[in-house]
Amino acid sequence: EAAKVREVLSANSEAFASIEGLYEERDFRMKITRDEFEEDAREIFEGLEKPLVQVLKDAKIKAKDLDAVIPFGGASRTPKIQEKIASVLKINFLNKTVNADEAAALGSAFIGAMESPSFRVKKIDVFEAYPRSLSVGIGREADMKNKKEQLTNLFPRFSRYPAKKTMSVRRHGDFNITISYEADEIHGNGEILEVIEAKGAEKVLEKLSNESTLGLSDVKISLVFELDRSGFLELSKAEATIEEVVTVERVLTISPSPSPSPSSSPSKAPSPPADAPGTDESSPESPSASPSPSATLETRIEKSTQTVVHRHNLATTRVGGTSLGNTGLPTETLKSFKTRYSERMAAAEERRKLADALNELEGYILSSRARLWDEDVGTVSTEYERAALRDTLEAAEDWMFTKEAGHSSALIEKLEAVQDATEPLLFRAKELEQLPQTIENAETWVSESRKYIASMMKKHEEKKSVNRAKIVEMSLESELDGFEEWLKTNVEKHKNWDKTKSSEFNSPAILEKSKALRALLKKAYDLPIKPEKKKKETTKETPAGKENNEKAEKDDFDVSFLDNKSPAPSAAQGHTK
Repeated sequence: EAAKVREVLSANSEAFASIEGLYEERDFRMKITRDEFEEDAREIFEGLEKPLVQVLKDAKIKAKDLDAVIPFGGASRTPKIQEKIASVLKINFLNKTVNADEAAALGSAFIGAMESPSFRVKKIDVFEAYPRSLSVGIGREADMKNKKEQLTNLFPRFSRYPAKKTMSVRRHGDFNITISYEADEIHGNGEILEVIEAKGAEKVLEKLSNESTLGLSDVKISLVFELDRSGFLELSKAEATIEEVVTVERVLTISPSPSPSPSSSPSKAPSPPADAPGTDESSPESPSASPSPSATLETRIEKSTQTVVHRHNLATTRVGGTSLGNTGLPTETLKSFKTRYSERMAAAEERRKLADALNELEGYILSSRARLWDEDVGTVSTEYERAALRDTLEAAEDWMFTKEAGHSSALIEKLEAVQDATEPLLFRAKELEQLPQTIENAETWVSESRKYIASMMKKHEEKKSVNRAKIVEMSLESELDGFEEWLKTNVEKHKNWDKTKSSEFNSPAILEKSKALRALLKKAYDLPIKPEKKKKETTKETPAGKENNEKAEKDDFDVSFLDNKSPAPSAAQGHTK
């Protein structure tokens, strides 16, 4: 009834208040004028000036710089409120073009749509600014002469949140942490929100090695404070750390030089590593080497130092404060509110993931179903296989609308299952075009590699480089011959391959097969051209000069194909240089 009277007085000079059966079945009826209402609410109206002046001060602007003042909210229609705003800001009129009732509701609906996974609207930047300054006081230990706490203005007034900040202090015993509001002109005196006791800083020393000389004065305390979306400041982490330099010993085993087996020849290069693609440890073509039976293994101890960071989480207990300022909510109630908030945020995140997973699964089903009618897919599959995949896709689509599809993890698992069923066929269709291109690129790459090896060896021979013997030992030509033979053999076999079946000879297999050889070529390229030292040397070249010389010689090589992922189809242009 009071709100109704206020609304009537906004447009009229007087109104009647009427309440039936107010007391002992007696009805109440009263006439009130606008002047009487404004006199009764005078203190409330006078309170408008202080926040208006303060908001201009905080924004660091003057009233004359405002383009417009737009009141919104039901109470903004009250003539006295409008008069007070105009008087304080020294303006002639207010901009009343915005619907005072709908403005906040429409804005909230837009923000809600922006945050929801179910709507797609233009994103705008919206952030919360905390209305008060939050300070944190770190107390001293009981045995300290200086008992004054270390006070820090952690979140100044109008700080954006949610936010997280970390404080670092040094303490050697138990101490208190005080979280409080600072005093300001609007809210008056400051207020202690929470007092937390932190214990156990000395326990981190138990993790040090016995010979360590570090003490309590070296313990660093890291305190992480989080201001969450609801405006609650919480100590989320309290950790004691200490750094210690320790000596680490490693036992290294030194193997003797291997002696070549009778089947190996001096000019033959050693075989590629056992883990290189396309190698076979039991292959008779691979030369082997074995240590002499009389050889003994030698060991030596290598010492090094490293810095180890020891950590220990402090035990924190709330021992005072009002939790939410002057609301005085009990700790259990506050804990319950935070739990419900976390559950709702988790539910909102799950809804977002669910929508994304549902869209991804549905999109994959639709695109895969369309692909099954393409000519290339028909070439690499049978009618029976395509019919089976259509049934699989249809079953997955029906499953999307069951209760089992109510969680994002279930949708992700279903997507993976559908992909496992369709990808082999789609890969075969893709290989129809990609494999011939990859084979052509590989053949071009082999040809370019031979030119590169010849050019490289010529440079090393001309300069009588000390590294030419190492390149010979790599047996690059032999390795290249092996890759080329493997390629030709599989290309010939693949000509008669049933296109409706998967083949181990494909584009990724060719790239993987060449991987070890490309690494070997790169290793040869990295060997600098170092001329043999002459017996009589009159001048001594500086290290910098040598480096420039080696680089100049190396730059003469055409090694552009080494930078490509040859023989991948995408790098075809780089192979013909």
